[in-house]
Amino acid sequence: MSLEFVNLPSSLQSLTFGEDFNQSIQPVTLPSSLRSLSLGDAFNQSLEDVVLPDSLQFLTFGSVFSSSHHLSMTFPATLQSLTFSDDFNEPLRHLDLPNLETLSLGAAFNQSLEDVRWPSKLKSLSLGRHFDQSLEHVTFPSTLQLLDVGMMFNRSLDAVDLPNLHSLTLGNSFNQSLEHVADRVINLQCLSLGGGFSHSLEHLKFPNLRSLTFVDSFNRDVSGTWPSTLRRVTFGRDFNQTLERIRWPLLESLRFGDEFNQSLARVQLPSSLRSLVFGRRFDQSLEQVSLPEDLTNLTFGSLFNQSLENVSLPSGLECLTFGDRFNHDLEYVTLPSHLRNLTFGMHFTRSLEGVTFPTNLESFCCGRQYPESLRQVLFPGSLRSVECQGLMVAVSPDEKGEWDIRISTYQEKHMSTWRT
Repeated sequence: MSLEFVNLPSSLQSLTFGEDFNQSIQPVTLPSSLRSLSLGDAFNQSLEDVVLPDSLQFLTFGSVFSSSHHLSMTFPATLQSLTFSDDFNEPLRHLDLPNLETLSLGAAFNQSLEDVRWPSKLKSLSLGRHFDQSLEHVTFPSTLQLLDVGMMFNRSLDAVDLPNLHSLTLGNSFNQSLEHVADRVINLQCLSLGGGFSHSLEHLKFPNLRSLTFVDSFNRDVSGTWPSTLRRVTFGRDFNQTLERIRWPLLESLRFGDEFNQSLARVQLPSSLRSLVFGRRFDQSLEQVSLPEDLTNLTFGSLFNQSLENVSLPSGLECLTFGDRFNHDLEYVTLPSHLRNLTFGMHFTRSLEGVTFPTNLESFCCGRQYPESLRQVLFPGSLRSVECQGLMVAVSPDEKGEWDIRISTYQEKHMSTWRT
Protein backbone atom coordinates (compact mmCIF):
# COMPACT_ATOMS: atom_id res chain seq x y z
CA MET A 1 0.00 0.00 0.00
CA SER A 2 1.39 3.39 -1.01
CA LEU A 3 1.56 6.17 1.58
CA GLU A 4 1.18 8.91 -1.02
CA PHE A 5 -2.47 9.56 -0.23
CA VAL A 6 -2.40 8.71 3.47
CA ASN A 7 -3.50 11.44 5.84
CA LEU A 8 -2.53 10.77 9.43
CA PRO A 9 -4.87 12.05 12.16
CA SER A 10 -3.83 15.42 13.56
CA SER A 11 -4.11 14.03 17.10
CA LEU A 12 -1.85 10.99 16.47
CA GLN A 13 0.72 10.51 19.24
CA SER A 14 2.32 7.13 18.43
CA LEU A 15 3.22 5.61 15.04
CA THR A 16 4.76 2.14 14.61
CA PHE A 17 5.54 0.55 11.25
CA GLY A 18 5.44 -3.23 10.81
CA GLU A 19 8.44 -5.54 10.45
CA ASP A 20 8.15 -5.78 6.64
CA PHE A 21 7.48 -2.10 5.91
CA ASN A 22 10.09 -0.50 3.62
CA GLN A 23 8.57 2.46 1.78
CA SER A 24 9.55 6.09 1.73
CA ILE A 25 7.60 8.16 4.23
CA GLN A 26 8.56 11.42 2.54
CA PRO A 27 5.02 11.90 1.10
CA VAL A 28 3.55 11.66 4.59
CA THR A 29 3.12 14.69 6.81
CA LEU A 30 3.84 13.65 10.36
CA PRO A 31 1.40 15.43 12.70
CA SER A 32 2.66 17.97 15.23
CA SER A 33 1.12 15.85 17.99
CA LEU A 34 3.40 12.85 17.31
CA ARG A 35 5.44 11.80 20.36
CA SER A 36 6.68 8.32 19.39
CA LEU A 37 7.93 6.95 16.03
CA SER A 38 9.14 3.36 15.59
CA LEU A 39 10.42 2.13 12.21
CA GLY A 40 10.26 -1.61 11.49
CA ASP A 41 13.22 -3.96 11.06
CA ALA A 42 12.99 -3.93 7.24
CA PHE A 43 12.81 -0.14 6.91
CA ASN A 44 15.82 1.31 5.07
CA GLN A 45 14.70 4.52 3.38
CA SER A 46 16.37 7.91 3.61
CA LEU A 47 14.79 10.38 6.03
CA GLU A 48 16.84 13.34 4.81
CA ASP A 49 13.79 15.18 3.45
CA VAL A 50 11.39 13.99 6.14
CA VAL A 51 10.43 16.61 8.69
CA LEU A 52 10.28 15.11 12.15
CA PRO A 53 7.89 17.16 14.31
CA ASP A 54 9.20 19.12 17.29
CA SER A 55 6.81 17.15 19.48
CA LEU A 56 8.75 13.89 18.89
CA GLN A 57 10.21 12.41 22.07
CA PHE A 58 10.85 8.72 21.23
CA LEU A 59 12.53 7.53 18.01
CA THR A 60 13.48 3.91 17.22
CA PHE A 61 15.15 2.63 14.06
CA GLY A 62 14.89 -0.95 12.82
CA SER A 63 17.81 -3.36 12.60
CA VAL A 64 18.81 -2.78 8.93
CA PHE A 65 18.45 1.02 8.71
CA SER A 66 21.63 2.13 6.92
CA SER A 67 24.35 3.83 8.90
CA SER A 68 24.65 6.48 6.18
CA HIS A 69 20.97 7.39 6.50
CA HIS A 70 21.53 8.43 10.13
CA LEU A 71 24.17 10.96 9.08
CA SER A 72 21.84 12.77 6.68
CA MET A 73 19.10 13.30 9.26
CA THR A 74 18.15 16.19 11.47
CA PHE A 75 16.89 15.12 14.86
CA PRO A 76 14.42 17.30 16.77
CA ALA A 77 15.82 18.81 19.97
CA THR A 78 12.80 17.46 21.85
CA LEU A 79 14.00 13.82 21.63
CA GLN A 80 14.18 12.06 24.97
CA SER A 81 14.87 8.51 23.73
CA LEU A 82 16.88 7.47 20.65
CA THR A 83 17.57 3.90 19.49
CA PHE A 84 19.94 3.49 16.55
CA SER A 85 19.82 0.56 14.13
CA ASP A 86 22.10 -2.49 14.36
CA ASP A 87 23.91 -1.22 11.25
CA PHE A 88 24.92 2.08 12.87
CA ASN A 89 28.70 2.39 13.35
CA GLU A 90 29.62 6.05 13.02
CA PRO A 91 31.47 8.37 15.44
CA LEU A 92 29.03 10.11 17.78
CA ARG A 93 31.09 13.25 18.31
CA HIS A 94 28.52 15.80 19.44
CA LEU A 95 24.95 14.78 20.19
CA ASP A 96 23.13 18.09 20.04
CA LEU A 97 20.06 16.73 21.80
CA PRO A 98 19.62 18.70 25.04
CA ASN A 99 16.64 16.66 26.26
CA LEU A 100 17.94 13.17 25.45
CA GLU A 101 17.72 10.82 28.45
CA THR A 102 18.01 7.36 26.84
CA LEU A 103 20.47 6.36 24.09
CA SER A 104 20.76 2.82 22.65
CA LEU A 105 23.43 1.96 20.09
CA GLY A 106 23.06 -0.98 17.72
CA ALA A 107 24.98 -4.25 17.45
CA ALA A 108 27.64 -3.00 15.01
CA PHE A 109 28.65 0.11 16.97
CA ASN A 110 32.33 0.03 17.99
CA GLN A 111 33.63 3.60 17.95
CA SER A 112 35.75 5.47 20.47
CA LEU A 113 33.75 7.57 22.93
CA GLU A 114 36.63 9.77 24.10
CA ASP A 115 35.57 12.90 22.17
CA VAL A 116 31.83 12.53 22.61
CA ARG A 117 29.99 15.49 24.10
CA TRP A 118 27.12 13.80 25.86
CA PRO A 119 23.67 15.31 26.35
CA SER A 120 23.53 16.91 29.78
CA LYS A 121 20.37 15.00 30.76
CA LEU A 122 21.48 11.51 29.65
CA LYS A 123 20.39 8.87 32.17
CA SER A 124 20.59 5.56 30.26
CA LEU A 125 23.26 4.37 27.78
CA SER A 126 23.29 0.98 26.03
CA LEU A 127 26.37 0.24 23.92
CA GLY A 128 26.26 -2.17 20.98
CA ARG A 129 26.86 -5.90 21.06
CA HIS A 130 30.29 -5.55 19.39
CA PHE A 131 31.47 -2.52 21.38
CA ASP A 132 34.94 -3.06 22.88
CA GLN A 133 36.63 0.33 23.28
CA SER A 134 38.46 1.67 26.30
CA LEU A 135 36.37 3.89 28.58
CA GLU A 136 39.35 5.13 30.60
CA HIS A 137 39.39 8.63 29.06
CA VAL A 138 35.65 8.96 28.50
CA THR A 139 33.89 11.69 30.46
CA PHE A 140 30.36 10.50 31.11
CA PRO A 141 27.69 12.96 32.26
CA SER A 142 27.04 13.04 36.00
CA THR A 143 23.37 12.31 35.25
CA LEU A 144 24.11 8.79 33.91
CA GLN A 145 22.30 6.15 36.00
CA LEU A 146 22.20 3.06 33.75
CA LEU A 147 25.03 1.63 31.63
CA ASP A 148 24.98 -1.54 29.49
CA VAL A 149 28.41 -2.08 27.91
CA GLY A 150 27.37 -4.84 25.48
CA MET A 151 28.29 -8.48 24.98
CA MET A 152 31.87 -8.12 23.64
CA PHE A 153 33.21 -5.49 26.05
CA ASN A 154 36.21 -6.65 28.10
CA ARG A 155 38.11 -3.56 29.27
CA SER A 156 39.09 -2.44 32.75
CA LEU A 157 36.70 -0.07 34.52
CA ASP A 158 39.18 0.88 37.27
CA ALA A 159 39.72 4.44 35.97
CA VAL A 160 36.14 5.18 34.87
CA ASP A 161 34.22 7.75 36.92
CA LEU A 162 30.52 6.92 37.25
CA PRO A 163 29.56 8.50 40.58
CA ASN A 164 25.78 8.40 40.12
CA LEU A 165 25.46 5.11 38.23
CA HIS A 166 22.70 2.90 39.70
CA SER A 167 22.71 -0.03 37.25
CA LEU A 168 25.62 -1.70 35.40
CA THR A 169 25.23 -4.58 32.92
CA LEU A 170 28.37 -6.48 31.86
CA GLY A 171 28.23 -8.94 28.96
CA ASN A 172 29.53 -12.48 28.46
CA SER A 173 33.03 -11.38 27.39
CA PHE A 174 33.71 -9.24 30.45
CA ASN A 175 36.22 -10.80 32.84
CA GLN A 176 37.95 -7.92 34.62
CA SER A 177 38.32 -7.50 38.36
CA LEU A 178 35.82 -5.11 39.94
CA GLU A 179 37.71 -4.86 43.23
CA HIS A 180 38.79 -1.24 42.70
CA VAL A 181 35.76 -0.08 40.72
CA ALA A 182 33.62 0.46 43.82
CA ASP A 183 35.60 3.60 44.73
CA ARG A 184 34.39 5.31 41.54
CA VAL A 185 30.91 3.79 41.29
CA ILE A 186 29.78 4.37 44.85
CA ASN A 187 26.02 4.51 44.19
CA LEU A 188 25.70 1.27 42.22
CA GLN A 189 22.60 -0.68 43.25
CA CYS A 190 22.08 -3.24 40.44
CA LEU A 191 24.82 -5.33 38.80
CA SER A 192 24.52 -7.94 36.01
CA LEU A 193 27.43 -10.30 35.33
CA GLY A 194 28.00 -12.32 32.15
CA GLY A 195 29.04 -15.92 31.63
CA GLY A 196 32.75 -15.10 31.31
CA PHE A 197 33.11 -13.46 34.72
CA SER A 198 35.35 -15.63 36.93
CA HIS A 199 36.48 -13.30 39.73
CA SER A 200 35.54 -13.76 43.37
CA LEU A 201 32.25 -12.20 44.43
CA GLU A 202 33.93 -11.17 47.68
CA HIS A 203 35.53 -8.31 45.73
CA LEU A 204 32.17 -6.75 44.87
CA LYS A 205 32.51 -4.07 47.52
CA PHE A 206 29.99 -1.58 46.18
CA PRO A 207 28.56 0.03 49.34
CA ASN A 208 24.98 0.29 48.04
CA LEU A 209 24.71 -2.88 45.92
CA ARG A 210 21.22 -4.38 46.36
CA SER A 211 20.61 -6.57 43.29
CA LEU A 212 22.91 -9.08 41.55
CA THR A 213 21.90 -10.82 38.31
CA PHE A 214 23.81 -13.56 36.50
CA VAL A 215 22.95 -13.66 32.79
CA ASP A 216 21.80 -16.83 31.03
CA SER A 217 25.23 -18.27 30.13
CA PHE A 218 26.76 -17.90 33.62
CA ASN A 219 27.54 -21.30 35.18
CA ARG A 220 30.49 -20.95 37.55
CA ASP A 221 31.14 -21.78 41.19
CA VAL A 222 29.96 -18.93 43.45
CA SER A 223 31.16 -20.25 46.82
CA GLY A 224 32.38 -17.80 49.45
CA THR A 225 31.12 -14.70 51.20
CA TRP A 226 28.77 -12.53 49.22
CA PRO A 227 28.41 -8.74 49.59
CA SER A 228 26.52 -8.00 52.80
CA THR A 229 24.33 -5.32 51.18
CA LEU A 230 22.70 -7.69 48.65
CA ARG A 231 18.93 -8.20 48.90
CA ARG A 232 18.05 -9.74 45.50
CA VAL A 233 19.90 -12.44 43.51
CA THR A 234 18.80 -13.81 40.13
CA PHE A 235 20.55 -16.70 38.41
CA GLY A 236 20.25 -17.07 34.65
CA ARG A 237 19.20 -20.03 32.54
CA ASP A 238 22.42 -22.12 32.60
CA PHE A 239 23.43 -21.88 36.27
CA ASN A 240 23.56 -25.31 37.93
CA GLN A 241 26.16 -25.25 40.72
CA THR A 242 26.04 -26.36 44.35
CA LEU A 243 25.10 -23.70 46.92
CA GLU A 244 26.51 -25.49 49.97
CA ARG A 245 29.57 -23.26 50.44
CA ILE A 246 27.89 -19.89 50.03
CA ARG A 247 27.79 -17.52 52.98
CA TRP A 248 24.64 -15.63 52.16
CA PRO A 249 23.85 -12.01 52.99
CA LEU A 250 20.39 -11.03 54.22
CA LEU A 251 18.67 -11.81 50.92
CA GLU A 252 14.97 -11.11 50.44
CA SER A 253 14.59 -12.57 46.93
CA LEU A 254 16.30 -15.57 45.29
CA ARG A 255 15.44 -16.73 41.76
CA PHE A 256 16.93 -19.65 39.80
CA GLY A 257 17.05 -20.25 36.05
CA ASP A 258 15.76 -23.19 34.05
CA GLU A 259 18.79 -25.52 34.39
CA PHE A 260 19.23 -25.39 38.18
CA ASN A 261 18.61 -28.79 39.79
CA GLN A 262 20.84 -29.09 42.86
CA SER A 263 19.94 -30.52 46.26
CA LEU A 264 19.26 -27.94 48.99
CA ALA A 265 19.46 -30.46 51.85
CA ARG A 266 22.79 -29.08 53.10
CA VAL A 267 22.17 -25.48 52.08
CA GLN A 268 21.40 -22.91 54.75
CA LEU A 269 19.13 -20.45 53.02
CA PRO A 270 19.17 -16.90 54.41
CA SER A 271 16.66 -16.44 57.23
CA SER A 272 15.56 -13.11 55.73
CA LEU A 273 14.36 -14.69 52.45
CA ARG A 274 10.82 -13.71 51.44
CA SER A 275 10.62 -14.93 47.83
CA LEU A 276 12.06 -18.18 46.43
CA VAL A 277 11.51 -19.05 42.75
CA PHE A 278 12.80 -22.22 41.07
CA GLY A 279 13.26 -22.71 37.33
CA ARG A 280 11.95 -25.35 34.95
CA ARG A 281 14.22 -28.34 35.77
CA PHE A 282 14.31 -28.17 39.57
CA ASP A 283 12.99 -31.47 40.96
CA GLN A 284 14.67 -32.12 44.32
CA SER A 285 13.12 -33.30 47.58
CA LEU A 286 12.57 -30.62 50.22
CA GLU A 287 12.16 -33.02 53.15
CA GLN A 288 15.57 -32.17 54.62
CA VAL A 289 15.42 -28.50 53.64
CA SER A 290 14.81 -25.78 56.19
CA LEU A 291 12.73 -23.13 54.47
CA PRO A 292 13.07 -19.64 56.02
CA GLU A 293 10.21 -18.65 58.31
CA ASP A 294 9.89 -15.22 56.67
CA LEU A 295 9.20 -16.77 53.25
CA THR A 296 5.98 -15.38 51.72
CA ASN A 297 6.31 -16.58 48.10
CA LEU A 298 7.36 -20.07 46.93
CA THR A 299 7.23 -20.93 43.21
CA PHE A 300 8.21 -24.24 41.59
CA GLY A 301 9.05 -24.80 37.92
CA SER A 302 7.23 -27.01 35.45
CA LEU A 303 9.17 -30.27 36.17
CA PHE A 304 8.89 -30.25 39.98
CA ASN A 305 7.05 -33.35 41.21
CA GLN A 306 8.08 -34.11 44.79
CA SER A 307 5.81 -34.94 47.73
CA LEU A 308 5.37 -32.26 50.40
CA GLU A 309 3.99 -34.57 53.11
CA ASN A 310 7.12 -34.34 55.26
CA VAL A 311 8.01 -30.79 54.31
CA SER A 312 7.54 -27.97 56.80
CA LEU A 313 6.14 -25.02 54.90
CA PRO A 314 6.69 -21.63 56.59
CA SER A 315 3.61 -20.46 58.48
CA GLY A 316 3.82 -17.01 56.89
CA LEU A 317 3.74 -18.31 53.30
CA GLU A 318 1.15 -16.35 51.30
CA CYS A 319 1.67 -17.54 47.72
CA LEU A 320 2.37 -21.18 46.70
CA THR A 321 2.70 -22.04 42.99
CA PHE A 322 3.29 -25.48 41.46
CA GLY A 323 4.34 -26.22 37.88
CA ASP A 324 2.60 -28.41 35.31
CA ARG A 325 4.09 -31.77 36.35
CA PHE A 326 3.27 -31.63 40.08
CA ASN A 327 0.72 -34.32 40.98
CA HIS A 328 0.94 -35.41 44.64
CA ASP A 329 -1.67 -35.76 47.38
CA LEU A 330 -2.06 -32.83 49.78
CA GLU A 331 -4.34 -34.52 52.31
CA TYR A 332 -1.54 -34.87 54.85
CA VAL A 333 0.23 -31.65 53.95
CA THR A 334 -0.20 -28.77 56.38
CA LEU A 335 -0.89 -25.70 54.31
CA PRO A 336 0.34 -22.47 55.96
CA SER A 337 -2.29 -20.53 57.87
CA HIS A 338 -1.49 -17.29 56.03
CA LEU A 339 -1.73 -18.81 52.53
CA ARG A 340 -3.73 -16.54 50.20
CA ASN A 341 -2.90 -17.79 46.70
CA LEU A 342 -2.63 -21.47 45.67
CA THR A 343 -1.85 -22.49 42.08
CA PHE A 344 -1.60 -25.96 40.50
CA GLY A 345 -0.39 -26.83 37.01
CA MET A 346 -2.05 -28.58 34.08
CA HIS A 347 -1.37 -32.17 35.20
CA PHE A 348 -2.60 -31.95 38.79
CA THR A 349 -5.49 -34.42 39.22
CA ARG A 350 -5.37 -35.42 42.91
CA SER A 351 -8.49 -35.20 45.05
CA LEU A 352 -8.74 -32.18 47.35
CA GLU A 353 -11.77 -33.43 49.28
CA GLY A 354 -9.80 -34.20 52.44
CA VAL A 355 -7.55 -31.17 52.28
CA THR A 356 -7.90 -28.51 54.95
CA PHE A 357 -7.52 -25.13 53.32
CA PRO A 358 -6.39 -22.13 55.39
CA THR A 359 -9.11 -19.68 56.30
CA ASN A 360 -7.28 -16.83 54.54
CA LEU A 361 -7.25 -18.46 51.08
CA GLU A 362 -8.43 -15.94 48.48
CA SER A 363 -7.28 -17.34 45.12
CA PHE A 364 -7.26 -20.90 43.73
CA CYS A 365 -5.96 -21.95 40.31
CA CYS A 366 -5.99 -25.40 38.70
CA GLY A 367 -5.65 -27.06 35.30
CA ARG A 368 -8.42 -27.43 32.74
CA GLN A 369 -9.03 -31.12 33.50
CA TYR A 370 -9.71 -30.54 37.17
CA PRO A 371 -13.01 -28.63 37.73
CA GLU A 372 -15.35 -31.66 37.92
CA SER A 373 -13.41 -32.86 40.98
CA LEU A 374 -14.05 -29.60 42.86
CA ARG A 375 -17.70 -30.36 43.66
CA GLN A 376 -17.02 -31.83 47.11
CA VAL A 377 -14.09 -29.60 48.06
CA LEU A 378 -14.62 -27.50 51.18
CA PHE A 379 -13.19 -24.13 50.26
CA PRO A 380 -13.06 -21.43 52.95
CA GLY A 381 -15.43 -18.49 52.92
CA SER A 382 -12.51 -16.18 52.22
CA LEU A 383 -12.18 -17.50 48.64
CA ARG A 384 -12.65 -14.72 46.07
CA SER A 385 -11.15 -16.06 42.85
CA VAL A 386 -11.05 -19.41 41.02
CA GLU A 387 -9.17 -19.85 37.75
CA CYS A 388 -9.08 -23.03 35.70
CA GLN A 389 -7.05 -22.87 32.49
CA GLY A 390 -9.33 -22.64 29.47
CA LEU A 391 -12.47 -22.19 31.57
CA MET A 392 -14.79 -19.35 32.44
CA VAL A 393 -14.96 -18.96 36.21
CA ALA A 394 -17.10 -16.76 38.42
CA VAL A 395 -17.10 -16.48 42.21
CA SER A 396 -19.90 -14.53 43.85
CA PRO A 397 -21.73 -14.33 47.21
CA ASP A 398 -25.34 -15.43 47.56
CA GLU A 399 -27.99 -13.74 49.69
CA LYS A 400 -26.65 -15.45 52.84
CA GLY A 401 -23.13 -14.20 52.25
CA GLU A 402 -21.90 -17.66 51.24
CA TRP A 403 -19.82 -18.09 48.11
CA ASP A 404 -20.91 -19.85 44.93
CA ILE A 405 -18.38 -21.00 42.34
CA ARG A 406 -19.56 -21.34 38.75
CA ILE A 407 -17.44 -22.85 36.00
CA SER A 408 -18.27 -23.47 32.34
CA THR A 409 -16.20 -24.33 29.28
CA TYR A 410 -16.05 -22.03 26.27
CA GLN A 411 -17.23 -24.87 24.02
CA GLU A 412 -20.12 -26.16 26.15
CA LYS A 413 -23.25 -24.58 27.57
CA HIS A 414 -23.21 -26.84 30.66
CA MET A 415 -22.70 -25.01 33.94
CA SER A 416 -21.48 -26.67 37.13
CA THR A 417 -22.29 -24.96 40.42
CA TRP A 418 -21.40 -25.79 44.01
CA ARG A 419 -21.41 -23.93 47.30
CA THR A 420 -18.48 -23.47 49.66
